[in-house]
Amino acid sequence: MVSRDHYPDMITKEAQDANMKSAEVDTPPALLDAFTLAFSAVSSRLGWNDAPSERTARTVHLHDHVPMATPGAPTDEAALMAHTSSTYQANIPPAEWDAIKDFVREAVADSDPNGVIASRNVHVHCAKFVHWAWSEAGLPLDRDEIFRPAVIDNFIEFGFTGVTASTLSTYRGSLYRMAGRLQRGPDRQMPRRRLSRGNHTKAPYNTPELAQLELWATRQKTDYRTFNATLVLCVTLGAGLRASEVLAATTDDVVVDEVGVCLRVRGERQRVVPVLDEWSAALRHVAENKPDEAAYLLSPRRRRNINPGLLSAFIEDCGTYGLRPNPQRLRCTWIVRHLNSGIHAATLARIAGLADAGGFTKYWQFANEPAPEAARELLHGRTIVTTTQGVTR
Repeated sequence: MVSRDHYPDMITKEAQDANMKSAEVDTPPALLDAFTLAFSAVSSRLGWNDAPSERTARTVHLHDHVPMATPGAPTDEAALMAHTSSTYQANIPPAEWDAIKDFVREAVADSDPNGVIASRNVHVHCAKFVHWAWSEAGLPLDRDEIFRPAVIDNFIEFGFTGVTASTLSTYRGSLYRMAGRLQRGPDRQMPRRRLSRGNHTKAPYNTPELAQLELWATRQKTDYRTFNATLVLCVTLGAGLRASEVLAATTDDVVVDEVGVCLRVRGERQRVVPVLDEWSAALRHVAENKPDEAAYLLSPRRRRNINPGLLSAFIEDCGTYGLRPNPQRLRCTWIVRHLNSGIHAATLARIAGLADAGGFTKYWQFANEPAPEAARELLHGRTIVTTTQGVTR
């Protein structure tokens, strides 16, 4: 097991080629190896080994100050634009502005706004957007990661409160123009779109589809996405969490004892959910290497859980390797598996966060029904054994 004192600053080719072992649980090797590598890289970059005093709490402010002309400022347009960029100060905590200001200023300069007034406005729009993407959505300061249509749409939908439709439209148009000039990847020419609410099909995933989901998690293009994608599968296929519960789960909610791994769910449906063994290894790894200060399991760069669309946006933004997961189907798969295992309905309802067993009505259609001859034997009160030759008493 890799200790927190030996996290690498970046994933090296040698580390990628190493056959890293996770003991204790029979988990898909490719998925666990990819997660272990990603976990090491991400935890190092998040400063999970830093002293608590070195971490700065992040907050969001929705008002920026745009500096106007000052005595001694240059007068020609190009110099004015450069002066505006170098003196612009967003109204966010100084430590957070220091972390993103160079990224913001370079992005604005490279987007080539037309004129000084436009430059001031673009600074406001860009600073607010980048601050949200970095502090709330947990994205790295990378243009191809941040300036994507889905991220912009998610920011417009969830990053504002109490503003007019006209203001939202202005921000959206400005950010899309920036994205068109800054994007280098395949998203450059993508049309504007609303965030998808997902496929509402409730059918559980079958075995070949589960293998495709593992492929989806292991083939993300960055360590951070591999880290997040793996945990999405672990807490949904392994513990049946709803989307809102996935977003609220923290490293402190992972509980390991002599029996296995559990997830503590807080809020209105508080409960402790045992995690299926085959999906527990990555969570066990988190529990054994977690930071001193609790972090969110999904997108641990964020500091607050205020974006209800983050899970859908993350899944939509990930590549199409394998099979892109659907949160409703992931939970359905977990529930139907336990229905088929014979766990008492009242027990399962409590663990699933349902008011009573009536919540399973929409899932029974997918559960395995015994063959007629087996059902007949059971209804006679007889113990039966099902073999390849049929039913025997």
